[in-house]
Amino acid sequence: MEGLLSAAFDRKLSSYDPAHIHGGLKQLDTLLAKLCLGPDKESAIPTSFSDPAIRAFLMLQDSFQYNATAILLQTTNHLLSHPLNPHTSLLLLFTLSTLQGLLLLHPPSRRLFSRESNMNTLLDLLELEVSSEDGGGGDMSEGRLECAVVQTLVCVMVDEWDNVRLFERLGGLATVTGLFRRSTTPHVVKLKILEFLYFYLIDETSPRLQSVGSVDVWTSSCAGGGELGVRRTTEEKEEMLGEYLQNVDGLVSDLRELKPFGDL
Repeated sequence: MEGLLSAAFDRKLSSYDPAHIHGGLKQLDTLLAKLCLGPDKESAIPTSFSDPAIRAFLMLQDSFQYNATAILLQTTNHLLSHPLNPHTSLLLLFTLSTLQGLLLLHPPSRRLFSRESNMNTLLDLLELEVSSEDGGGGDMSEGRLECAVVQTLVCVMVDEWDNVRLFERLGGLATVTGLFRRSTTPHVVKLKILEFLYFYLIDETSPRLQSVGSVDVWTSSCAGGGELGVRRTTEEKEEMLGEYLQNVDGLVSDLRELKPFGDL
């Protein structure tokens, strides 16, 4: 397993060459597919987490040397150093899609985003889209990259309240709502942002959520400053969001009536 990850990391994903990056992403994606679906990729039933290969992979994710999320963050920053074009956009989409899978498969990796630099990488991608829309941009003009970034933000914040606090502190609400209000933002992106806002408005103090998002070694070692362990109610977040968006009370009413995330 170490050899497979090293082959993808050292010679490809750590490269500044887009062709090498694509090869590394393909290798990592193939590895994850084999781990989660087993030898038969057409299988709809994921392999059990008791599988020795998955256990070996997850144990390596607990190390800094083989943590794939950290490498993909580095890859994203490498791609951002290139001129933005349709090819770079597709590589960013591939990177974010793989990152989402990793964050769901290995939840502790989410805590890497308690570092300001890593959270800012995602916010910079949204700002990048806003600043480049006037000049066109192939796939980007369809809103695919913005949707992928918003989906990744959800994966980053699930059960990680310190990440939510950092998102707020770095101006994430202003960035996301600014994109939502922009007249040229594609409709599909606005729908994705609405889904994100429903998620954001969840009451973090609910008794059902008291057992998740606790501070541990990963959190304390990755934290980029600010107070740890702070949780907000829906009302508190409604007030904060109301500084940037109108009719937030309507979103809150929908959240309570429709319960898209069940009884929390």
